[in-house]
Amino acid sequence: LCAGMALTYLPQRSRPGQQSTATTREHRDVPVSLVAAVTGVHVDCSRFAARLHPGEFPKELGELPAAVQQDFSRDVPYPDLSAMGYRFIDAGRCSKPLRNTAHLVYESTRKNMTDKVSIFVQPYSGQPALEAGKFYLVSDASSPHPMFAWRTQRAVYFLVADDMQVAEQARTHVASALTP
Repeated sequence: LCAGMALTYLPQRSRPGQQSTATTREHRDVPVSLVAAVTGVHVDCSRFAARLHPGEFPKELGELPAAVQQDFSRDVPYPDLSAMGYRFIDAGRCSKPLRNTAHLVYESTRKNMTDKVSIFVQPYSGQPALEAGKFYLVSDASSPHPMFAWRTQRAVYFLVADDMQVAEQARTHVASALTP
């Protein structure tokens, strides 16, 4: 068994009329092996997404596309990161150890930028024990590929980027786009 990764809770940005509490919590529910697997898939697959993924949300994942559409109030099963200069380019189904997981890949729209953002989505079935609507930093803040996790009532999400500034910007953008 792998030791768990300590998680730091990061509050969502408040919407008008909402209050946000800045609380720090530690959890041991996301195994280091899962953090490593997700990071490894991001590094490998995002570089060659067009050759590895079919380009659309994997049909084999049943109701997961509908869950993502509901979570983000969109007619497509992926969040829109265009406001931060990233466009959705591909989606694919992951295999071991990330069974029943979709890998959504985004690339920078800025000239001469090769940075990618990955969002991994799994149906929620009690794993990991994250509080719905709260974001957690599940990698070390100094990691070359920082990762955030959050969940809704329908799905668990892991966001990985190529540096902390982009990861934080994507987390903030995603948090503001989630349907309450």
